[in-house]
Amino acid sequence: MQWTGDRRKKFEAFCVPPIPGTETNEGNYAFMRHEMKGDEKPAFDAFAATTNLASATAVFMSKYERPGVPALDERQDWARKALDVFRAAPPDQPGDAQAAGGTIVDQLRAQIKAGKITFKEPALQSQLLGLNTGTKVTPKLQALVLKLSGMTPVIRISSLIRTGAGSFHAAGRAVDIANEEIAAALLPQIATEAQIAALGIDELIFDARRINPNNDPNKFNFDQGRKHNFNPSTIGDHGDHIHFAVTA
Repeated sequence: MQWTGDRRKKFEAFCVPPIPGTETNEGNYAFMRHEMKGDEKPAFDAFAATTNLASATAVFMSKYERPGVPALDERQDWARKALDVFRAAPPDQPGDAQAAGGTIVDQLRAQIKAGKITFKEPALQSQLLGLNTGTKVTPKLQALVLKLSGMTPVIRISSLIRTGAGSFHAAGRAVDIANEEIAAALLPQIATEAQIAALGIDELIFDARRINPNNDPNKFNFDQGRKHNFNPSTIGDHGDHIHFAVTA
C-alpha cells in the first residue's frame, strides 16, 4: 500500500519491532488488518459483503484505499490476473508452510532446547508442541508463544490446556506465564492496540501492581482486543502470572 498523509504517519508508528517494517509485505498486511478491525471496519464490512470480483475490487478501492487517481479499469485487470494465478496454483504440499527456521513447532523445539521456553511441569511441553491427546493448543497460540520467547530472555509456562466452562484454556487458546518478573520489560512492548491486533491477542490479564504498587492494576489489560478494566476478582485470580489468550 502507498499510504500518504495521516495514514502514513499511523503506518510508520505501527510498524515497530516485532512488527515487520514498512517496506515489507508483512508490515503492510499487519497494518491493513489493524485498520480493518478499527477505524476502517466499515470499509471492511462493505468489502466483505460483496459477491463478485468486480464489486470487491471497486469497493476495496473506493471505501478502503480511497486513491487520488482511481484507475479502476486497471485495478480490475490486475484483480483478474491475481485471481487467475491463485486458481492456477498447485495445492499446498506438506512442508510448504515452513519458514526459514522450519515449522512453528520446529522453532518452538529450538527455543525449548535453548532454554528460552521452560515449563512448570513436563506435560505442558507436550501440550505446546501438540503431542498430547484431546484438545490441542491452536497454531495461533503456538505462534504467540514463539513470539514471546523471542522478546524476553526466558518464559516459564505454568498453564495451557485445562478444563473450565467458558475458559480460553479449555479451547487451547490461552497460556499463563509464571515468571512475572519479565512483565516490566515485556508488557510495554505488547500492551498497545497495534501490537495486540498484530499478535492476534484477545485477552491480556496481569495485575500491574506486581511491578509497581502505585500502578493501576489494569494498566496493561485487554479483553476482546481492546483495553479493559477487569474486576478485582478477576485481577486477584491472575496475581501470580501473565495470562494471554488469542483470537479464534
